[in-house]
Amino acid sequence: MKMHIPGILDEEQFIIVLEMCSVSSDDIIHALSCYLVDGEPEPIAALLVDFSNFKRALKRINRVMELTEKYNDLKMGKIKHAKK
Repeated sequence: MKMHIPGILDEEQFIIVLEMCSVSSDDIIHALSCYLVDGEPEPIAALLVDFSNFKRALKRINRVMELTEKYNDLKMGKIKHAKK
């Protein structure tokens, strides 16, 4: 599932997702923020960084978001079953 859509995250969500990833470059973090928070297109957001590094970091973030969504779905399912 493709999770990374321009502007999909607010600043707080972005910071939390970053904490779960191993992205440490300030330039890459800024480029990711431009894309995921501000909604800039990939080519514009990644203009000042190596595009392959940007895509690699975006892939990591995508994986974290996928796993988080799966976890939340499982948790909600268990909560619904427990209430019956």
